[in-house]
Amino acid sequence: MKRFLLALALTSVLSGQALAGDIPSGGIAPPPPPPGAQMTTSSTSPGDIPTGGVAGEIPTGGFAQQAEDALLGGFLAVVGWLT
Repeated sequence: MKRFLLALALTSVLSGQALAGDIPSGGIAPPPPPPGAQMTTSSTSPGDIPTGGVAGEIPTGGFAQQAEDALLGGFLAVVGWLT
């Protein structure tokens, strides 16, 4: 009986979070912007990430890369000890 109640409570909690994003619109359209508002234009299309002229190069090496490798090595050693 305890397991059934626990499963029922867990189901209700998870379904509540799943339905939290649903916003009923009711067919109401948003009001238009005021006539004095100006729209800004952009040189990039929606979905593009502005790179500032440098595209495709991700800097690798240096201290940041060495620190990342050391942390990853330490993490893997700890996980190896735990198993």
